[in-house]
Amino acid sequence: MLDLSVAYKKYKFIGSEFLTWLFYVAENEAFRISEDLEIGISTHIVNISFENEMPKETLSIKGDDSVDRDECTSALRRGALVSKIRLAFEIRENIYHFTIHADWLSFSSLNLPQTESIAEDSDGATLERIYLYNQAVEAMDKLFERFIRIRLSNDWNAAVSNIRKWITRD
Repeated sequence: MLDLSVAYKKYKFIGSEFLTWLFYVAENEAFRISEDLEIGISTHIVNISFENEMPKETLSIKGDDSVDRDECTSALRRGALVSKIRLAFEIRENIYHFTIHADWLSFSSLNLPQTESIAEDSDGATLERIYLYNQAVEAMDKLFERFIRIRLSNDWNAAVSNIRKWITRD
């Protein structure tokens, strides 16, 4: 069994590949995991890192309504990797916004949807928030599972080719 630090260094690229794939999918496909789940790039932020440069350079691309795709793809053409991205999910008509980081595939800034809570008491509201949080985590699990299935299959070469075409298109 690999030591955690060795495994992290060996497989660190998977998070950036996943976020780059996710960025591509959200920008180019009407992407539904199921009838209940649709993803999109939320307003505001994509961080792209040039891993091979010392010191490590990071480009943060932000926007009011959407990120500047041309600026993102230009950085990706130069060999950058997506290190952080803000996503919007629609799950059963509930909209979630959150940031996911490539290093550990960790969430931050999770904005749960506003709901009309049936429960007036604090226990009911807490249980509802836990349920909504779990929906977001399960959706990311399904997305990552789909990515890994593609990544380990013969379809990966076609996916890489499509991503390259997207990055280089004018």
